[in-house]
Amino acid sequence: MGGPSPERPAVFKFGGACFLDLSDYRTVARYIAGRLDGSRRVVAVVSAMSGTTGALQNAQRELHADPPSELAASLLLTADTVSSLLLATALCELGVRARAIDAHQQGLHATGSPERAKVVRIDPAPLWSALTGCEVVVVPGGQAVDRGSRPVMLGRNSSDLSAVAAAVALGADHCEIFSDVPGVYTADPYLLPEARVLSSLGYGAALRMTRAGAKVLHPLAVELAERHALPILCRSRPPIAKRGTLISGSTAPVAIVADQRTDVWAFPDVSELEHVQERLAKEEDGDQVNVPVVVDYEGTRHLAIAGGDPRGIAHRVCVAAPHRPELRLITTVHGDHEPEHHLVPESQLAEETRRRHARHYPDVNDHRGAKPRSPLSGILTDPANITAAGGALLINDQRPTAEEPEKTT
Repeated sequence: MGGPSPERPAVFKFGGACFLDLSDYRTVARYIAGRLDGSRRVVAVVSAMSGTTGALQNAQRELHADPPSELAASLLLTADTVSSLLLATALCELGVRARAIDAHQQGLHATGSPERAKVVRIDPAPLWSALTGCEVVVVPGGQAVDRGSRPVMLGRNSSDLSAVAAAVALGADHCEIFSDVPGVYTADPYLLPEARVLSSLGYGAALRMTRAGAKVLHPLAVELAERHALPILCRSRPPIAKRGTLISGSTAPVAIVADQRTDVWAFPDVSELEHVQERLAKEEDGDQVNVPVVVDYEGTRHLAIAGGDPRGIAHRVCVAAPHRPELRLITTVHGDHEPEHHLVPESQLAEETRRRHARHYPDVNDHRGAKPRSPLSGILTDPANITAAGGALLINDQRPTAEEPEKTT
């Protein structure tokens, strides 16, 4: 894949795992500076520092178990905004002409809930205007404005959607997504160390994986990219920034998706299940991020929601059905076939995932630990953490040393 045209900005998205401590903002800033070349400009979409969004939500729920949607959205906007300001600051320290912008300057217009608004229009003019006189524009992910020009959130983990929308608006050649893993795997590498990185993946296969609960990309980001034939390059975080998976076209390898957040209800009465499905369809606001599927388990039909039920809609609708919190969903995605769904007890999730994966791929030794979380995730909820840490957090990073950032993609 060649580098972007000089008149087309490069669009990068840095997930929360790219920012485990404050020194990571300098690391990412150096990487971006290394990718600047003459007239090339960069739009960098950023997520909140790893763990910060959840910490903010927990803090707010300590004060109000069910806070008003407007207040919940306003609080979550803060986390990504702080991250964008920190990265812009690190870039300026390097002498890069950089600025951070807010939701009003991104050109994304949305309707719906302030916490889970749906993008209805993309206006490229504000982003082009923000790039005037700048080398880098830093964008807080997951934000838009509603019809009243009020900032709204696009849901949790929606920075991917912001990045793809920015790339579409600016006519970018592709969009690069940086995270804690170097691409999309044949299975969750934290659950199954022998999982393999896929070099290429079609839009349809990527979408089926995300719908099954894989933390690949936001499903609406995949849909938008496919609609505009925008390639997405998934790669590991700086400083290594190893290339991983190119999402484009129609390649459809086998992948085993083990969802560790599934919500499941049992329905011995089929008519009750049909009634619940009808009610859920009416309750949905149209984004269909968490799509329920029906799975037979031990002779009984079950309703399973990959990724869980974050809005509590299914919990309200399925109140009369037995909840099965011990069950998890495993989905085999292969080719253009319908995904195969299976329920297993959580205690057997890793073993069953390995067994199904081994049917298609030989074992590979590639051991991983738990997914990292930032020790500064409480930066907005517990200022004492900063004082107690002093400067130590800036020098205690034990990750491998860097390779020089690539000049082209």
